[in-house]
Amino acid sequence: MAAAIRLTRTGDARVLELTQVTEAAPGPGDVWLEQEAIGVNYLDAMQRNGAVPIPLPNGIGLEAAGRVAAIGPDVSNVAIGDRVAYALGPLGSYASHRIYPAARLVKLPDDISADDAASVVFKGITAQYLIKSTYAVGPGTVVLLYGVAGAVGQLLAPWAKHLGARRRVEASQRGTRTGRGLRSRSGLGRVRLASGSVPADRWPQGRRGL
Repeated sequence: MAAAIRLTRTGDARVLELTQVTEAAPGPGDVWLEQEAIGVNYLDAMQRNGAVPIPLPNGIGLEAAGRVAAIGPDVSNVAIGDRVAYALGPLGSYASHRIYPAARLVKLPDDISADDAASVVFKGITAQYLIKSTYAVGPGTVVLLYGVAGAVGQLLAPWAKHLGARRRVEASQRGTRTGRGLRSRSGLGRVRLASGSVPADRWPQGRRGL
């Protein structure tokens, strides 16, 4: 038997219910996953407490990694035994096993663990759309990162440097990490520690940027 976390109402963590789930044969385009690691994101809590409405009853969670245990008809991009990860819907990653659309799976190389994959895919997608879709960062781009000590910030900072961003101003809540630690981990030349919002006069003026 598989296990999954479900909720029938919104509220604090007590609304989360552990339920038994019968193994299901995947339908066309789907796979049955044996999950090894599950990503926990702030959005999960917002959906659980009702700040971000979701249909109820429902599962919870958007990110996980594991192995393909069974495949349905018309699945050609993955095979049984493949190590994979995913992020975004459908909801229900808080589970030991689940049905999931094969087209949304990402195959994992041998040197990336399930724990690492489940903790970074959602953040990587966020970083990608900010630095590629929201604004195409390239040589000469001015990038201001606020909260660079967080997971998304630590992906964005070296990515911006790799793309040739000419000047970056980074800010982090005081006490999360030292500026020296952030510089060594992210390749940043300068880190400004801030305990509140970045004043308007600190924003780069007259420059193209994100």
